[in-house]
Parts: sequence; structure tokens; C-alpha cells
Amino acid sequence: MESMSLRVRLLLAFSVVAAITAIVASVGYFSTKRVSGYVERIGDHTLPTMTGLLDSRYELERMRVAHRTLLSPNLQPDDRARQYANVEDARAAYRKLFALFQGEAESGPHAAEAAKLTQQIEEWNQANDRFFQIVHGLEASDVTNPLDLEAKQEGFRGDHHQAIERAATNILTQKTYTGGTDPTTCRFGKWLGGFHTRNPAIAGVMERAKEPHARFHAAIAQIQRELAQNDPAAAQKTYLEQLVPAAEQTIGLFTDILKETAKARAVYDQLDRLTMTEVRDKQKVVQASYEQLIEATRKESDATVHLGEADATRSGRLVATAAVLGVVLALGFGFGLAVTLTRNIGKVSETLDAGAEQTAAAAGQIASASSSLAEGASQQAAALEETSATLAEIASMTRRTADHAKDAKTVAGEARSAAEASEAEVREMSGAMDAISRATKEVEAIVKTIDEIAFQTNILALNASVEAARAGESGAGFAVVAGEVRTLAQRAADAAKDTAQRIAAASTASNSGREYVERVQGRLGEIVGKARQVDEAMEAIVVAAREQDTGLGQVNTAMTQMDKLTQGNAAAAEESASASEELRAQTEELRAAMHALREIVHGAAKGTDATTTSLHTPPPSASHRAPTISAKKPTAVA
Repeated sequence: MESMSLRVRLLLAFSVVAAITAIVASVGYFSTKRVSGYVERIGDHTLPTMTGLLDSRYELERMRVAHRTLLSPNLQPDDRARQYANVEDARAAYRKLFALFQGEAESGPHAAEAAKLTQQIEEWNQANDRFFQIVHGLEASDVTNPLDLEAKQEGFRGDHHQAIERAATNILTQKTYTGGTDPTTCRFGKWLGGFHTRNPAIAGVMERAKEPHARFHAAIAQIQRELAQNDPAAAQKTYLEQLVPAAEQTIGLFTDILKETAKARAVYDQLDRLTMTEVRDKQKVVQASYEQLIEATRKESDATVHLGEADATRSGRLVATAAVLGVVLALGFGFGLAVTLTRNIGKVSETLDAGAEQTAAAAGQIASASSSLAEGASQQAAALEETSATLAEIASMTRRTADHAKDAKTVAGEARSAAEASEAEVREMSGAMDAISRATKEVEAIVKTIDEIAFQTNILALNASVEAARAGESGAGFAVVAGEVRTLAQRAADAAKDTAQRIAAASTASNSGREYVERVQGRLGEIVGKARQVDEAMEAIVVAAREQDTGLGQVNTAMTQMDKLTQGNAAAAEESASASEELRAQTEELRAAMHALREIVHGAAKGTDATTTSLHTPPPSASHRAPTISAKKPTAVA
């Protein structure tokens, strides 16, 4: 051991421990594998077999329940269809589940029992098929509730016997009575109108019964009329010749329907006998075989579980023995290795302790210098940050001034456009005033013409009046007309004179408006010129502000780059100071580790404060490190 290196010793010790672990793991592995084999046998073979048996038996039980349900005469067609669907589902599920059992049983110890059970189930299915065949025949006859149909026919027969007896009693006592005259209101008439069947025999009887049943109630109505007329002899004749024959024919048809119900009852009796004898016996045989197989499978499963438990117990004992042996061997090798390592590590720890003292002193000097450098860089970075912020504010103000100048230019352009548009509109208005002046002159000429026509008409009317006066009485009427024409000519002359005055006034106003329009047009021309000058001046201001903003942006970019360099220098100084502090802290950690190593090798000396040194001394707090440079960036100018 003394001549071996530390690596060889450690490899030898851990090899021994690994060998012991491999032995214990091998014993546990093979034991677990054997137990897993038992579990696999139960899970892959026993449980599928048991599941297939139990679930397939349940599905066969569903078929038996469907048989019992189909024997009920009160079962509705929808319920019967649902029972057939249940049977088909149960058969499909049974075949699928029983296939699981057969797949396991063919290669197992219960192959013969499985084949026997398969044959028994097939015989039971054949009996079930005969049952369903008979049930389908019963449903095809559409007499699935013969007891109810038979009870109704007996009731119809009693009703008609009562009607016959009532008629006979009233004929004998010569009393009038009412009721029973409408063939559609009695119970049999209502049944004829509301009952529908696919049975051709019953449907034919119902069709044949309509005519005699109607004659029966018609005879009752005639008897009531004859009794009301106090003619009992005629009523008796109607009773014998019409009522009794119609009643016999109708009641005879009831008997025909009862024959069909008797056939259905016979089918029900056959189904009941089949269910209670052949089907039940074969079902009992199948159930007995199921119980035997289930019990055999359960016993096989219990035996497998007992074998697994015994094997697990033996494996546990082997693993415990191997573990105890491994612990004893590991302790022996560990004790020997600890004695040799303690002696050599003690010498190395003393040498490392001396080197740690020297490294701690050098780290303290480096940390002091780095702290001073970081503090100066931090002050320089703060000054650059303030300068950059001031330039950013100036750039922002310049940008706002440029924006305002741009807005003012936009407004001046809009004012210039509005003035030019107003000038054009005034020019158009001047043309309209000229057109109005020309139209006024034309209207004056027309009015003058009208005045001349009125003057000439007045003269002609005056001449006509003179000629009418010369004519005497024969020209009196013409004189009146000439007077009216003269009056109208005078009114036209007055209107033309008034119109001429108004047109003259409008022409004067139009000339004045035109002069005003010309003066306004001149003023608007001056405004357009001034607006054009203002627009050009604002354009020059916007260009100057844009150039000023560009220059300030370049200055701000330069300041930002200078600030980044200063920040980088400050960060580097801070990292250097931090590294120095870390180096000093690591030196302290190294010294503490050497002290702990000596304690591990030689043990702690009495009276030594165990809290003065620690293998995990925490790093120096933030208050002992160099001041941190602010990471805030100056606001950049777009």
C-alpha cells in the first residue's frame, strides 16, 4: 500500500466497492426477473383467460335476459327491436371476448375443457336460434299480445249480448229507450276504426265485420223508432228478422278473431316450453362448464402467486446477505485507505497554506488600485451622461422648432391656395357681372320696343273709336271694344315705362358691383403675392431647421460613442476591482480550506473556534466592493 500512488489506491478501493455492488445488483436483478416472470404469467395468460371467461359469461347472460323479455306479451315493437339489437351486440361481444380465452386455453392445460365449452355454447346458440325463429313467426302474425286481444273480443261479445237483451226487454215491456244506434261509438266500432294489424286473417275478419255490425246498430235504431210509434209487433219483427241475424253474424266474427288469438297463445306456450326445458338445460350446462373453468383458472393463479412470493422471500434473503458482506469489506478497505491518505494530505496542506498567505497580500494591493480606478471612471461617465442628456434636450427643441416651421409652411401654402382660388372665383364673378350688364341692355331694348307697340296700339284704338263714332249706332259695339283696347294699350305703356325704370336701376347697381369686383380682384392679387412670399420664407426656415437638426444628431451620436467608451472603461475598471476582490476572497477560501483539510487529516484541536474558518466562507458583501457604474444610457436623438 505504501508503494501505491493515490490514484491506484482510490481505484482499488472503488473497484472493491463496485464489485460488491455488482454482486448485490446481480442477485437482485435475477431475483426480480424470476418474480417478473411470475407476474408476466399472471398478467399475460391468467388474467386474459379469467377476463375472457367472466366477460363472455356476462354477455351470454344478456342473451338470456333478452329471451325472458321477448316472452312478455305486453312488449312494444320498439322494445322488441331493442332486445334483438341487444342480442346481436351480446353475441358480437361474446365472440370477441371468448376468442381471448380460446387463444390462451389452446396452449394451456385447459384446452380440452375449452373445446368442450365451445361445443356446449354452440348447442345453446342453436336452441336460441330456434327460439328466435319462433318469436319472429309470432311477430309476423302481428298477435304479440293475444291475451289482451282475447279480452277485448270477449268484452265486445258481452256488449252486443247486452244490447240484444236490452232490446228484447224493451220490446216485451213496450218501453221506449235510446242509445246504441251509432256503430262507431260502441267499443267494437271504436276498435274497428283505430286498430291496425298486419295479420291477414284478422284484417279480413275486421273488414267483413263492418257490414253486419252496421246492420246490427241500424236494427236497434229501427226498433227504437217502432217502439216510439207504439208498434211493438213491428219492433218484434225487426228484432227477429234483422237484429238477431246481424248479431249472430257479428258475434261469429268475434269467434274467428279468437281463433287467431288461440294460435298466438299456442306459440307463446311453445316458446315457454322451449325456454324452460331445452334452452334452460343447455344454459345450465354452459354455466357449469364456465364455473369449472373459472375455478381452475383461479387455482392456477393462486399457485403462481404462491410461487412468486416464495421466490421473492429467498431473493430478499440473498440480497440482505450480500449487502452485509459488502458493507464489512467496504469498511475494511476504507479504514486502510484513510490511514494512508491522512499522512500524505497533511504534508500537502501545510505547503498550500503558506502559498495562500502570500496570494492574499498581493490580492489586497490589486483590489485597492482597482477601486480607485473604478471610482474615477464612474465620475467621468456621470459627467458625459449629463452632457449627452443636455444635447438630447437641445436636439428635441430643434426638432420641435422644425416641426412648427413645417406646420406654418403647410398653413401658408393652404392660405396661398385659398387666395388663388378666391382670385379665380372673383374673376369668374366679374365675367358674370358683364353678362348681367349685357342682358340688362338687351332687356331695355325689348322694353322700348314694347312701349312703341303700346303707343301705336293706342293710336290705332283712338282712330277706331273715331270711326265707330262716325258709324253711329251700328258702330257702338265696336267703339266699346276700341275703348278696351285703348285702355289695355295704356296699361302696357305704363308697365313698359315702369320696367324700363327698374332695369335702369338694376343696370346702375350692376355697374357699381362690377367696379367693386374689380377692386376686390386687385386686393386678392396683392394677397396672393404676399402669401407666396410667406410660403417661400417658411420653406427657407424649414430647410435651415432640418440642417440644424442633422448637425445636432451628429454631435449627439459622437457624444453617445464617447459615453459608450467611458462606460466600457468604467465597467472594465469595475470588473478588475471585482476580480481583485474575488481573488482575495478565493485566497481566504483557500486558507479556510487548508485549515479544514488539516482538521480532516489530524482532527480539530481542542479550544479551537470552529466558527472562525469554514470550508464554505461566503464571498465579500457588496459594500466591500468597488462602486458600481450606472448602466443608464443617455437618451438618443433620432
